[in-house]
Amino acid sequence: MIREIPIPVPEVTEGYGAREKVGDICAEMGVSSVLVITDRTVRGLGFPEKVTASLASRGIPCAVFSEIDSEPTVDIIRAG
Repeated sequence: MIREIPIPVPEVTEGYGAREKVGDICAEMGVSSVLVITDRTVRGLGFPEKVTASLASRGIPCAVFSEIDSEPTVDIIRAG
């Protein structure tokens, strides 16, 4: 028997307030936890905080990995 595997269609959410919608989007999708991947500069500017707060407001645990360089090595990927 051949079973069809549904392929998710990406949905882009952009613009002012998009980071605050991440928790709602993940909750609607049934996501149980999230790994936010960013670089040191973006994390230092505080951008992931709105994402993690949105996830927390929906009770979705998350972790932030920010040890990414512009050209990540295999070791960096493994650390993530």
